[in-house]
This record gives sequence, structure tokens and C-alpha cells, in this order.
Amino acid sequence: MSDESRMCATVEPYKIRSGKVEEATQLGKKLRSEFQKIPGRKHMIDVFNNDGYGYTISIWESPEAKAAAASRLDELGGQFGDMFEEFEAHDFQTVEYFVGK
Repeated sequence: MSDESRMCATVEPYKIRSGKVEEATQLGKKLRSEFQKIPGRKHMIDVFNNDGYGYTISIWESPEAKAAAASRLDELGGQFGDMFEEFEAHDFQTVEYFVGK
């Protein structure tokens, strides 16, 4: 199996607390370069609406690279403090897709 066929993508839903969208947006812009420097992450797309519902879509070099980045992701994500809230994602859960032929 080639390295390229081991790439994977994650789609992670989230909800920013009411009244925290602008603050979270500014912090996200400030941390963007740090998120992009995470080893093994090839691409990251973050989309959300004005109500704070969003998704982070990431392309990883491999499932192992994604797993190795967990502590750094937790560290960076922790800087958002209480800006995020639990919500029911309409039966959509964090998923992982493998890229290959």
C-alpha cells in the first residue's frame, strides 16, 4: 500500500456557544498557523455559520499521523476554553475516510 493510499480525512462537527462566535473566530485566526503546522496534517478546512454550528475537515498523511497529533490538537483546542458546547449533531459523528485506489 502506497503512502498516498493511507491518507485519511476526518470530518468533525462542533458548536460555538451563543455570544462566543466572534471571540472564537478571532482566536481561530490567531491559532491558524499553529493548527497548520501540526505534523501529518496536509490540509484543514473549517466552516461554520453565524449560529456557531460548524465542521472541521482535515486531510491526514495517515491514521497514525492523526493519532500522533492528538495531544497537540487537545492543547490548541484547549485554548478555546468554554467557547464550545455539547450538541446533538443530527446523527452525524466524527468520521474517518481512507483515500486510496
